[in-house]
Amino acid sequence: NVNIGDGSNNPAISVTVALTVTNSLTIHGELILNTHNLTLTGATLTILGTLTLKGSETLTGFTNDVSNGGTVKYNSPSNLTGLIAGNTYASLYMAPSSGIPTYKITGTTTVSGIFVVLAGTFDTNSQTLTVTGACTVVNANITATSSATMSLGSLSVSGTSVFAAPTTLNVGNVSFGTGGTFTHNSGSVVLSGTNVAITGIALTFFNFNFNSPGGTLTFTPAICNTFNGLLSLTGASGNLLNLRSATPTSQFGIKIASTQCLSYLDVQDR
Repeated sequence: NVNIGDGSNNPAISVTVALTVTNSLTIHGELILNTHNLTLTGATLTILGTLTLKGSETLTGFTNDVSNGGTVKYNSPSNLTGLIAGNTYASLYMAPSSGIPTYKITGTTTVSGIFVVLAGTFDTNSQTLTVTGACTVVNANITATSSATMSLGSLSVSGTSVFAAPTTLNVGNVSFGTGGTFTHNSGSVVLSGTNVAITGIALTFFNFNFNSPGGTLTFTPAICNTFNGLLSLTGASGNLLNLRSATPTSQFGIKIASTQCLSYLDVQDR
């Protein structure tokens, strides 16, 4: 059995040789493979902390632990095509140790927790990405090809980051800090949830849909977002969709450059 930490004392251990484990491998702290191979011989893997991979290691007998809320982090300074720990994660970090590499997925990828991109470019490579929790992009890029579909619990973009949207982006709250760029790629943004906010800098969307009777869509005051395709905002009779400023009585702006489908709305602060 191998334990990295015990829940109270949780060190980061960087191995210097290939590691073979029987029975169980439990990671409370951080296990950094640093290009060295990992072999699990009938061993149960439990990730409560972080497993850090360059992405060039060979993982034998490995099935990623997605049940205990741990994180798999890729820190390769070089480009990666495919993720060696598989396509299903509890939480996933892309954190290159240096450089600005591109990491590409090669299959439908699911993250039940959070997804964080801290440098370089993450390329969906025409694949479907589903993140139940928050997607955070800091001084990095996310590129989705025209055939990709992406579902995110929320999206936060900061620093000099570019988010190039897929054909369909299903998302909750959206926040872009100064320096961030949203490229709509003539795709569709479909908001999910009941109370959703579009905050930060002014953004230009193409198709945009929020169908949420009784819900609220909140915008940043003194910011004008542009909609170049179909803008569809829909409530219901007796159960209106509310459009609000994040600061009551402070106006927000909407520029509709093409087609609109607006019904059963309660608009204030406009």
